[in-house]
Parts: sequence; C-alpha cells; structure tokens
Amino acid sequence: MKAELDEIDKSILKFLQDNARTPFAEIARQLHIGESTVRFRVKRLLDKGVIVRFMALVNPFKFGLYLTALLLLKIDPQKLREVFDELSSHEDIHYILQCTGEYDAVVIFHARNMDHFNSIVNKVKGVNGIKDASVWMATGFVKIEPRLNILKEPNT
Repeated sequence: MKAELDEIDKSILKFLQDNARTPFAEIARQLHIGESTVRFRVKRLLDKGVIVRFMALVNPFKFGLYLTALLLLKIDPQKLREVFDELSSHEDIHYILQCTGEYDAVVIFHARNMDHFNSIVNKVKGVNGIKDASVWMATGFVKIEPRLNILKEPNT
C-alpha cells in the first residue's frame, strides 16, 4: 500500500537517502522546521515501514568479494514459497527478485573466488523445487543506486 507522504516527509527522506548520518538538527535547519518535527516524522516513517532500516552501502571488493553472479531460476510453482524461504536463509545471497517471463526468480550474490562461487551455485541448484538455473557472471558494476527519486511524482 502506498504511503501518504507530504513534501516535508519527502524532503526528510531525500536527506536521509543522500546521507543517513545527517544530523536531525541539520535537516531541520535546512528545511526550516523544528528538530523535534524531524525526529517525530522519522519515527513515523519507520513505524509505517517507509524507512526499512538505516545502513551503509558497502563496496564488496573491499571485503574480497570479487565475483558477482546472477542466477536465473525456474521454480516449481507449487514450491515457490518454500524455495524463497530457503534462499532467503542463505547469508551469501544478497538479492532475490521474483519475476515474470521465462524465469521465476533472479538471485544475486557476491563470492570471494571460484570455489566460493561454485559452492553457492551448487547450494542454490540443490534447493528442492528449483527445476533449472542459468548462471550469469557480472563483468562490471555500471550503476548501483539504491536511492529513489521521491521528490518527483511518477508520470501516469
């Protein structure tokens, strides 16, 4: 369900998306509102699930995760939930996207080396309910942008 956000909420979110460490006092000063208003609104945005969590965007290369792969999965329709639950429990898997088309899901993960890579691929392929997996290796990061353009209304 879409959250009802006013311009102040959206502006606060823009500051936090750009730098979640921006002090509430600085946000309040920039927006010409009280710091208590910022605190209240951030708490409300957390409670509503608009803000899921605060985190740092980490470069996987700096942790020795030099390989990135995409697994395109065909899943038994009767076992979708079980497969997604099992895949979600794997700490090496970073993204699971359910999709339409030839494949039912895309799994994205990072690996240290080919042994680690093959271990993850084999674990995923071994999940009960996965009928087929196509493995793609990423050859570079072109764009990674988790920020949403929340100040602009989408074209309808």
